[in-house]
Amino acid sequence: MPDVSIVLPIYNVEKYIKKCLESITAQNFKNFEVLCIDDCGTDNSIKITQEFVQKDSRFKIIKHENNRGLSAARNTGIDNATGKYILFIDSDDWIENNLLEQIVIAFEQNKTDSVWFNSYIYNQKSGQTYFLTDNLKESTKIYLTPDNINNFASYAWNKAFKLSKLKSLNIKFPEGLYFEDSEFYLKIFSNISEIYLITQPLYHYQLRENSIVTSSDNVEKKLNDIFQITINLYKYFLSNNTFKQNKKIILRYFAQNILSVKINKQKKHVITLAKKVLKEIDFPNSYEDLNI
Repeated sequence: MPDVSIVLPIYNVEKYIKKCLESITAQNFKNFEVLCIDDCGTDNSIKITQEFVQKDSRFKIIKHENNRGLSAARNTGIDNATGKYILFIDSDDWIENNLLEQIVIAFEQNKTDSVWFNSYIYNQKSGQTYFLTDNLKESTKIYLTPDNINNFASYAWNKAFKLSKLKSLNIKFPEGLYFEDSEFYLKIFSNISEIYLITQPLYHYQLRENSIVTSSDNVEKKLNDIFQITINLYKYFLSNNTFKQNKKIILRYFAQNILSVKINKQKKHVITLAKKVLKEIDFPNSYEDLNI
């Protein structure tokens, strides 16, 4: 059984996939599997991946019948993973050769259900590189609460999980939505309160010009999805009887993300959606005692 399962969604990344796969092959830690999820792209990404599969039995391709998106690809990876630990790598990124080694050490020494690690962020438009986390000098345990959980980056690619814990929670990435990492993150870490953060940068993330984060396209879709995730979180916390202690998480999520979208001429649409969602989540009755 592999110690680590790497989930690698692949869709139209032929310019980047070889570097990503090479960085995985070069790992100091050898006992891993790579679940390459073929999400039915139209370029040569899978052809390049097949070259690695033929040479290394640790690499496996799992093909979707049709294009289903990033969340579905990650969920397929979770369903098929067999390792003790699991992490998600975006196929246009690459990793340091000691990433897996450091993750396994952190898990074994700290008895935690999740390990986070620092990352380099490369902005293609500006050409600048910076650290995801630059305010902590030493690796440390972090204790998550409803008061601070929204203060940390919700990305999936800078976090590893104990697979048994992830499966026991039965939480998946929401399919068909922008900002899918946020819903997954807030649900997972409302259940995992203690994590270990490695401050050494071990991952290279490319912030591409046409990414969801940087693009000003599909504003209405982004707004709709922020509201939908707000509702999803509300229903999730109600279903497991944790709404009372976690309700501020929902409003902080909503406030932070709505401000990140370039609304421009969409103000009327935002107001319409806001009224709908506030009614859906029983505001203000559910939030009247909330001081934030």
